Amino acid sequence: MEVAYQLCVPNGPYPKSQIARALGIGRATLYWPSKQATKDKQVAVAIEQWHEVDDTLGHRKLATLLKMSKDRVRRVMHKYGITARRKQKRYVYPGKASQVAPNLVRELDPESLAEVVFSDIFEVKLADRTKVRGCFTLWKRTRHILGLDARVSHACRVSNCCVANPGL
Repeated sequence: MEVAYQLCVPNGPYPKSQIARALGIGRATLYWPSKQATKDKQVAVAIEQWHEVDDTLGHRKLATLLKMSKDRVRRVMHKYGITARRKQKRYVYPGKASQVAPNLVRELDPESLAEVVFSDIFEVKLADRTKVRGCFTLWKRTRHILGLDARVSHACRVSNCCVANPGL
């Protein structure tokens, strides 16, 4: 490679394409390597060190900590695939239940298990930040759905179809 670099002096006697063809290498390898890659690697190492301390730092805060432009930090983060972890709001349970109800299904005899009905409630957040709350009931024996109710309101009640038609 040193011979190739010596022959490729600016305004030299041979064009780079002929030298590359004669040596059997790509023409792009005859250009001097950029120093930007080593500088970017140093910046990426510094970013990784800060991410070990706090991985939620984005390019703006890292730029002020590293005392360089945010565009450079953003470009290096994109180049090396470094992303900041987004902070998410966590659900905090307001408190403990004052009374825990016993599980009565465990105390039933096997003959009456055909009449056991399970129910559950759910909440789904939509893209427009509205909440859809719902509930469903089903038989334990066959897992058939007896009732389903979903509303965009705070109250959720069990459908009347499972109470009115227990023989379904």
